[in-house]
Amino acid sequence: MMNYHDLFRILLMEVLIIFILILQLCQQVHSKDVILQNEENVVIILTDSGNDKNLNVKCDYSGTFMIISFQWKKVKSNKWHPPNEMLRESQWLRPEGAGQYICTINGFNGSGTFSEKRSFVLDYSLGFDVTKKIPEFQEIDFAENVPLLINSTLHLNCPFISTSDTVYSWYKNDKLLVERKAIIDGINMFDNDYNSKSVRFSDAGNYKCVVKNTMGSIQFKFNVVVYDDGKKMPISFAYPRDLSLKSGDTARFYCKAIAFFYLEFLEWYYLNNTNPMDIDIQTVDLSQFKMMNSVGLYNFKLILENVTVRDSGWYICVIAGSSKMLMAEAKLDVDKRLEMCPPLRSDSLDISCSLNGKYADCSDQSIPNTIARPSCKAKYIVENEEESIMSPEITCQSDGVWNYQLFKCIPNCGIAYIKNQPTINEGDKALVGTAPWNVGIYQLNIKGNYDMICGG
Repeated sequence: MMNYHDLFRILLMEVLIIFILILQLCQQVHSKDVILQNEENVVIILTDSGNDKNLNVKCDYSGTFMIISFQWKKVKSNKWHPPNEMLRESQWLRPEGAGQYICTINGFNGSGTFSEKRSFVLDYSLGFDVTKKIPEFQEIDFAENVPLLINSTLHLNCPFISTSDTVYSWYKNDKLLVERKAIIDGINMFDNDYNSKSVRFSDAGNYKCVVKNTMGSIQFKFNVVVYDDGKKMPISFAYPRDLSLKSGDTARFYCKAIAFFYLEFLEWYYLNNTNPMDIDIQTVDLSQFKMMNSVGLYNFKLILENVTVRDSGWYICVIAGSSKMLMAEAKLDVDKRLEMCPPLRSDSLDISCSLNGKYADCSDQSIPNTIARPSCKAKYIVENEEESIMSPEITCQSDGVWNYQLFKCIPNCGIAYIKNQPTINEGDKALVGTAPWNVGIYQLNIKGNYDMICGG
């Protein structure tokens, strides 16, 4: 016969077992298991961190081989994790744990050693568990028609919000280009961009982004047209386009496609002659470039007024997405207007000018490379000998400025000057102050006589 104490011990044991089962069940609910097979475009989104949450990521390979080792590393941190097939550390579920992780599988397949890489991006959700529903685009006024100049960069973006595990893909003419996966715990926003550098005519076509989760799918189409002449392109407010302007014009660059509702985080940089295709926007140090914070920035636009040749170069708009940086670029070319040098006029200087070895008139505006050779006029001497030695000739520069100022000449006081050359046969040089002859001009009148008109 069972006594009271035995019954009580059995009851306590059953309660303990039930408690352990409930605890295990709770742990399973807060555990996320992910298998990385051959994808490298996986994003894992988790809700706010907590000690009762676990992330288990398996580095998998489906071929016939013998595994030698696994290596897990967090990108940009130089932190290596235990060499296990499964990554399972709840301490990762903290803000500092966010980032990109890479698993390297080292093995032997009979013909030699090999290695395979898998990667995923860990991020945190904007909210806790929500009602599961079909994905939604973050905005509905995407640019359906995308004009591009040949050799520029194609940027397409249809950012979305999703509340459950999602597959989002890009197609061109119904052919799959890229497919990414997002494992979502809660709710999150995604950039969902597609980029292609140095576009060719063959890149024109119908592009489509498709977003699908367990509740349904959405899609958006883009018509991409490639032009060989910027003058033939229609205006697009979605992406910055290359501009060819004249000095004094106003440059306007648009960057709405990658900005969506993150307008306050959109930044413009001037790269000068650095081609954006030569940099990795994910790793480049943008502080080496000029941030355009002293110019007009209005509703996704960069506005440069009264542009000059010095404004020529590459401009990029940049925004920090949920897991990476986005960039769009355009080049500005400003025609070099011919800058003329001002006229050279002087009461004390004789100025002779030439251009490419031929006579030129410096009393009017002068073309760059015109050379002027000044010298003091008669009865004048150089005021500063050093100035005349420094600038025996001056040159009109390409910016419309003479490279030296004209030196000064002053009257040589107390010395009279007569420039006299005899023009009469056997004539004598006249002394200063004398008149060697008189000249008179007469006109025949109606009576046959001569009237004096003038003389001197």
